[in-house]
Amino acid sequence: MKDYLDTSFILSLYLLDVHSAKAAAHLAGRNRPLAVTALLAFEVEQALELAMFRKTVAPVQGHKALSDWQADLASGAVEIAGTDWPQAFEEARRIARLRTVTEGHRSLDILHVAAALVSEAEEFLSFDERQRTLARVEGMRVKP
Repeated sequence: MKDYLDTSFILSLYLLDVHSAKAAAHLAGRNRPLAVTALLAFEVEQALELAMFRKTVAPVQGHKALSDWQADLASGAVEIAGTDWPQAFEEARRIARLRTVTEGHRSLDILHVAAALVSEAEEFLSFDERQRTLARVEGMRVKP
């Protein structure tokens, strides 16, 4: 896995938002599938369902995004990358012990950064400022 895409980045690819153009431009010319963790695949679907429940996304848009996401998973345009989850959780515990009490990071943000580190991702792709900050202080190159 060369890039670690977080949920905010993926959602910007499937739902039109202020970051969509930047996300698409960052991936322009890519000739390989998007590799994501099983955690991210679950969180993308959960985020879409929750957005529809909260009525921040219209059902027609949410169902289209969910359908497109699932079609991309089925076709191989997006693939679930293997992740050493025991090692990722150990890394997440290290990060949490070091940073949560002083910086207030959420569990899933820490787990995404830990999974990226364990997977030796070269770039962490996110629009979530708190997650970007955490990835950066953990030594990752953050884009876009």
